[in-house]
Amino acid sequence: MKYKFTLFWGCTVLIFLLTSCNTSFITNNEEVTDQEESPPNVKEVVEPLEVEKEEVTTLPIEEWSEEKAKGVIENNYSLLSNILTVHQTEYFKKAEPNIPYQDFINMKQIKEDLSVIGSPEWLDSSDLEKWVDAYMCQCDAYGILRPYPLDLRFTIVEQNEDFITVSSIDLQNEMGYGGGTWSITIDKKEEKFHVITYDKSEDYPLNLIPEEIIAYYQAVFQTSLTFLEEKEIEGTTWLIFKGNNSHSAINTQTSVHDWQVAALYDEPTENEEESEHEFTEHGVAAADSIILDISNPSTFIGTWMDSTDYSGMVSSLMINKHGDVYEINLLEHSPGAYFINGADGEVTFVEGKASFEFLEDANGNSGRIDIELTTEGVIYRKTMASNLAGWFNQDSEVLLGLKVID
Repeated sequence: MKYKFTLFWGCTVLIFLLTSCNTSFITNNEEVTDQEESPPNVKEVVEPLEVEKEEVTTLPIEEWSEEKAKGVIENNYSLLSNILTVHQTEYFKKAEPNIPYQDFINMKQIKEDLSVIGSPEWLDSSDLEKWVDAYMCQCDAYGILRPYPLDLRFTIVEQNEDFITVSSIDLQNEMGYGGGTWSITIDKKEEKFHVITYDKSEDYPLNLIPEEIIAYYQAVFQTSLTFLEEKEIEGTTWLIFKGNNSHSAINTQTSVHDWQVAALYDEPTENEEESEHEFTEHGVAAADSIILDISNPSTFIGTWMDSTDYSGMVSSLMINKHGDVYEINLLEHSPGAYFINGADGEVTFVEGKASFEFLEDANGNSGRIDIELTTEGVIYRKTMASNLAGWFNQDSEVLLGLKVID
């Protein structure tokens, strides 16, 4: 009886536990089901605010001024001169007469050294070739040459972000060089020469006016000129100026000087004898048209020019008389292309011949000048005592067969 009662309560407890477990499972299962079926908790989407965009402005291209362009060109030229002078010095240590300088220089090294001032285009250009030739040639003009002229009509032609191109005209100097228009293009970012060209005035006339020539000579040579007149001779227009001690005749198209035209305006000296000689278009007369007496050097007083050329870029000498002594004033245009320092001398003619020694010419040479009076003109001979580098370091002889007529 007791056993049955115990079994009954055991079954009751077991049924109760099973019922509780089942209820708990269902409840938990429903919670899971409810969670799966519940919609997700979606966050509210916020629309971005419309922000007004700032306009992006491009910085303006740097515009170079004339002063800036001039400064870069002058600095580059200074470096060009310094670098080529170093190579020139080395070249003259090993140079040999009549052998091309190209056999002694390292052009590749020169270009490498000059790459600090020039682009590859300029380093391979004829402009650089001309500078190297000027510094390495054994001529009367070797040395530190004049820079790219920026003195007259300097103008900015065009420029953009990368390059600037300027131009300037170049007047012919006393050695016969120049007379044209330079065009120089600079790489603005690297401040290097890029392209440099030169147009000769024979192809591109300069059309000079008196005011700019006066300003040019004052700025470059500190020489004051006074404009006298514009004169046309045989279709060529000349501007006539008076300087401190002489006159100048400058071609308006090429800037060439003509000393024969200029001599027409020189006042005769008190020692020059007047004559009845025939005038010519050039203001000179051939020796055979003048009464000349070799035994009387006074008949040769005046300025004598080379009869082979009317350009004025030739040899000339002036004969004056002071008492019993004659004075010779020599101006070498060719050969020598320069005044001979110390060449003016007092001489006495013996049977139509005279001579004097000069201390230094354009190349630093010394030597002797012999003058012989003939019925065909004045023979001028130059004998070298030294032989420094230069085109005109050899002995020479020139017949001056034209006499300038006042």
